[in-house]
Amino acid sequence: MQSAVIDQDLALRDPERFIALGALAKSELTAVSALYPRFVQWYESKVEPGLLTGERKILVRASGGRLAGLAVLKLAQERKLCCLRVLPAFQGSGVGVRLFRDAFDILGTERPLLSVSNERLPMFERVFDYFGFRVGAEYVDLYRRDSLEYSFNGTLLVPNQRPPAR
Repeated sequence: MQSAVIDQDLALRDPERFIALGALAKSELTAVSALYPRFVQWYESKVEPGLLTGERKILVRASGGRLAGLAVLKLAQERKLCCLRVLPAFQGSGVGVRLFRDAFDILGTERPLLSVSNERLPMFERVFDYFGFRVGAEYVDLYRRDSLEYSFNGTLLVPNQRPPAR
């Protein structure tokens, strides 16, 4: 299994590869936009500029020459795993666990801040339990009306936050 990092260093070292991998990452990550309606705006206004300033990185994992998964990391202000996606053909193969471990190395913590929607929580519960992640807070209508988002390993500074259910 091969991995790459899309970041400021890659942009300086190999601009063509930076652009190609960045376009691939954006294309594959927009698959989560159904649950996060302003995802593309966030990606274009925060992630893309952050890659060039060093505030963000994207981990890319490939297997057998095919893209297997991606993770967007935030290194400024907080150590946050912003988005993680394992492509359907690789779900259950360990790619997600490897992405988490790579993210821990880059972020310098085994407890990065992250959030997940109530619809996606069942997909992540096993891996969150494996790593010992704990709910920090619940957020009402954070990204969509009539939805819940859960933070793990800390809390986000946003309105409509409530303590986790016990």
